[in-house]
Amino acid sequence: GSLIAVDVASGTRQVIAEGLPLKTDGVAGDKIAFSSDDHNLVLASKGLHLITLHRGPKVRDWAGGTFVQAAAFINPSRLVLITVSGLAVCDLSACDQSAIHRVPSPPESLAVSNDGSFAIVGSDDGTLARWNLSTLSIAAESQALPRMRDLQFSPDGELLAAASTAEMYRVWDLQAGQPLE
Repeated sequence: GSLIAVDVASGTRQVIAEGLPLKTDGVAGDKIAFSSDDHNLVLASKGLHLITLHRGPKVRDWAGGTFVQAAAFINPSRLVLITVSGLAVCDLSACDQSAIHRVPSPPESLAVSNDGSFAIVGSDDGTLARWNLSTLSIAAESQALPRMRDLQFSPDGELLAAASTAEMYRVWDLQAGQPLE
């Protein structure tokens, strides 16, 4: 495996490291997230794998057989995840599939606000839904980009960026509620 850095402004690529050892414990995932205390890591794909890193890596499997689109930590002990059927908030001690809240359109991407109070869920049809994570209800919805695959908040929490497989991206000013031109 290699680690490559890309300068977005110039498009130049730089190899940071090559020949990195790959961890192979039979755990796979195409989405990954760290807890803010660096003690836990989740890998999401067909199921969800929680890897406890302190005191030596230990793997626990959750949501076996459920395709997990994305997962993110709200805080070191709580996790929000989206599956093909909806959104769930779980404590690290247990993640119950019956806790999944149905969404109108299949979710594809997820971003949790820096303070953990809300999440933005992007759907394949271009819908963005703002979820209140305390009440687990949709606070607002809007149309954005088709086939959204990734969402990310800026470090200051004032902007939201979305990337699409349709070779498009968009950045929103969250205070104004408008896309940047």
